Amino acid sequence: MTLNGHKVFFQDRTLTVAGLALGAGGHLHAVNGRLNVSAAPVRPGGGARTTDESGQVWIAG
Repeated sequence: MTLNGHKVFFQDRTLTVAGLALGAGGHLHAVNGRLNVSAAPVRPGGGARTTDESGQVWIAG
């Protein structure tokens, strides 16, 4: 999943993605559900990941 520097809110039950590239200034905010990332995220430019309420981000690697 590539965010290209955008802010994305994750709200789902359970979802698995192969990888996560935030891009410069990208922001993933998980507010509920579980996001599984199969590979370590790529964070050029200092992207951010945050969680709130019951959101979960599980990262392999």
